[in-house]
Amino acid sequence: MPIADAELFGVTDTTATVTFKTVDRDGSLAPMEVQVVARSAAGDHAVTAGFVPSGPAPEDALAHLRIEGLWPETEYSLELTSPDGRAEADPPYLPAAFRTLTTPPGEVVATIATVSDLHYGEEVAGLGPTGNETPQFHAADEQPPYWAVTNAGVIDDINAAGADVVLVKGDITGEGHAHEFALAREDFGRLDAPWHAVLGNHDCMQTGVDGLGLLGQPEEPVREIPTAGCLLVLLETAVPGAAYGALPPGLREQLESVVVGSAGPVLLFGHHHVTRPDKDPASLPGDSPGDSPGDSPGDSKVFGIARDDSSALLELIARHENVRGYSAGHTHRNRLRTFPATRDVPFVEVGATKEYPAAWAHYRIHTGGYLHEVRRASAPPALLWADRTKEMFYGLYRPYAFGSLEARCFTREW
Repeated sequence: MPIADAELFGVTDTTATVTFKTVDRDGSLAPMEVQVVARSAAGDHAVTAGFVPSGPAPEDALAHLRIEGLWPETEYSLELTSPDGRAEADPPYLPAAFRTLTTPPGEVVATIATVSDLHYGEEVAGLGPTGNETPQFHAADEQPPYWAVTNAGVIDDINAAGADVVLVKGDITGEGHAHEFALAREDFGRLDAPWHAVLGNHDCMQTGVDGLGLLGQPEEPVREIPTAGCLLVLLETAVPGAAYGALPPGLREQLESVVVGSAGPVLLFGHHHVTRPDKDPASLPGDSPGDSPGDSPGDSKVFGIARDDSSALLELIARHENVRGYSAGHTHRNRLRTFPATRDVPFVEVGATKEYPAAWAHYRIHTGGYLHEVRRASAPPALLWADRTKEMFYGLYRPYAFGSLEARCFTREW
């Protein structure tokens, strides 16, 4: 097929974002024009967008199209057509049909962007428990390295989107070295919006390195960022020398005080994801498939926040209905979960910025709710690197990292 690896990556109330590449008969990248049509199921609305390659280079064969002008709460199909043929539906990547989201109530009052798992300075991507997984990508083989290309592309997209504030949710560096924090801070200096960062487990691998200080960030385990329409709260979940995360009692008490003192809705952000309290550690030692568990307090082994701390966080959120979301990174995948005790509060994991899908999250804050959309870096060089790294771990990385459309894009009312 001349159109390959097509993905319906994002859907909002009025937009759909499609990525794909065009190839010749031997499968090599070959730039060519493609027409994309979003057509309503009722046949009463259609929007056409076109991809015209900007040049003959291989990266010009990778497309990122944002189709605008769709109707909210409407079912559409997608047609991708080139002079040599049409792309076939390929669930879950390119579903036969999709439904646009509901527009959150009220007017738009703010926009937020988040990034995580940037791994500045990382030497090798694709390393797993054995160290022999394929394919692997060595940063020294290309200049600039893959993480520099994708991270820079995401920063450009965030600036183009006009975010009011940017949250960096940890694993900023490859191994927590001072020079890696310097690389990141230099790049973050290109952001038009103010940015705030917390650390991840990769950022705490070196003793004697003050990552927050090197980034110019305060040493506060619970950080309040007032924003029009809601309160943003950053949580420091990293434990030096460990892969798992923690929310010790003192931090939880401080968080609860912040939540109680907020007159409006609260959104929480941290590096580590919440661990399911009911998961059996004996049969499922890691909280995420493909992840190596870290030793956590107590008798369980988890990759996310320690089990007892996760339970306490869920209980805290259950007590306070103004907490309306928790967003993490760490797992390098897109996932959405809810728990019975915490109503419809979404617990989100957003894919890595430094590799496929070169992801970042965009929040559109309304007076009556918010819309969460995971986006991809749109620049051709970033798309090219993401296309290569999606084949990591014997080709299993793409389905793991991609996640469901519902995990990447959803709305919530306050």
